[in-house]
Amino acid sequence: MMQSHHVQIKPVTSQLHRSELYRGGSRRSCMTLMGSLRTLGLLAAVLCELSGTEVQAKDLGTHGPLFEVTEPSILDTIKVRLREMEASGELDIMKQEMQDTTRAYVNRPRPVTGLGKTEEYASWDVDLSITLKQDLADHNGQVFARRAQW
Repeated sequence: MMQSHHVQIKPVTSQLHRSELYRGGSRRSCMTLMGSLRTLGLLAAVLCELSGTEVQAKDLGTHGPLFEVTEPSILDTIKVRLREMEASGELDIMKQEMQDTTRAYVNRPRPVTGLGKTEEYASWDVDLSITLKQDLADHNGQVFARRAQW
């Protein structure tokens, strides 16, 4: 009979904010470190489960100096830039240019590749009606189109 073991892994970063892991390196290296820690934690959990060892985790505290991320929020940067553009009238100019470009495209779309100009007029009559050979029913058996109806 196989013995069942309960494995509980607490990630080291669970009590630390991502910005607390940033120690002057690049943001990308911080994210790579966090990904490596997650992978290592998952690997440890799988190995412990397979070996039947009970695992306990404890908070070892914070070691070394930590620095806040000093980069400005991208959302705040966008909001400030939009307010500046609105105050200077640049936003209205951009909106008008976008509307003009869209109108021009709708009124004169790009030509279709491989489709040339016609040399002579031609027309075709197309009958899109269909004749059903049998009744059509939904999954509950409710008939929604009768034979020869269309």
